[in-house]
Amino acid sequence: MADIRIESESESRNGWLFSVRTGDEMKFDVRLSWSDYDLWGRGSIPPAEVVRALIRVLLKSDALATLGNAFDASTARRLVRTLDSDIPEQLAEN
Repeated sequence: MADIRIESESESRNGWLFSVRTGDEMKFDVRLSWSDYDLWGRGSIPPAEVVRALIRVLLKSDALATLGNAFDASTARRLVRTLDSDIPEQLAEN
C-alpha cells in the first residue's frame, strides 16, 4: 500500500482541510466535514487518521484519480457508495 503523508492540517469553519501526499508523490487537498468525521471516526480517532483511511480506500477502488487534486470527502461518498462501511473497516485494520 502506498505511503500516505499528511503534510498539513488546518481547522476550517465546517471541519478540516488536509494537504496529503501519496507515496507516488501525488498531492491532494482534502476537506473533511465534521459530519463525515463523526460518521467515520465516531469522534474517537484523529481526523488525520480518518483522511488516511479515506485515501487508502479511494486508492484501492481506483476512484482517487477521478476526484482531482482538491476534493471534499462528501464528494467521494457520492462516488464510492460503500465508503461509509469501507472507511470504518480500514480504520479497524490499522
